[in-house]
Amino acid sequence: MERRPVPELQLRERRDLHANTNVSNALAVGTPSAENIWLAQWAPAPDPNCLPQYVTRFDGIGRAKYGCQYVGMIPVHIDGQLWSKTYWSTDGGSVTAFSAYAQSALGVQGVKWIGDLQAYQAAHAAAAAAAAAAAQASGGGGD
Repeated sequence: MERRPVPELQLRERRDLHANTNVSNALAVGTPSAENIWLAQWAPAPDPNCLPQYVTRFDGIGRAKYGCQYVGMIPVHIDGQLWSKTYWSTDGGSVTAFSAYAQSALGVQGVKWIGDLQAYQAAHAAAAAAAAAAAQASGGGGD
């Protein structure tokens, strides 16, 4: 099994916890809860728990099938408020998206999640621009 380095964000969280900062105070006071939610694979529509940047699509015979790059999602709540969602896969990959509530306490968002979202948004912007240019080119030739 491949060993992966601990992301800087996790190191920062651990340092904050050991330093007894606001993060550790929020965690110490709050009542945590978490559960695993399995994400749909090969479904007729994308799973609403899978973020758009992780939705996969397979065009089968007659209709598309949707899945998610991750097989499960673990939402973590503290005092009834969503703290984070960690998406995980069976190969050991994962990404964590922190809620606005957690971001206000931590002051940061997961680096991998931000990179994935930016790549997804850039790809969709490029596809939309290409579609608009093609529509204009096909409609601009007549009298």
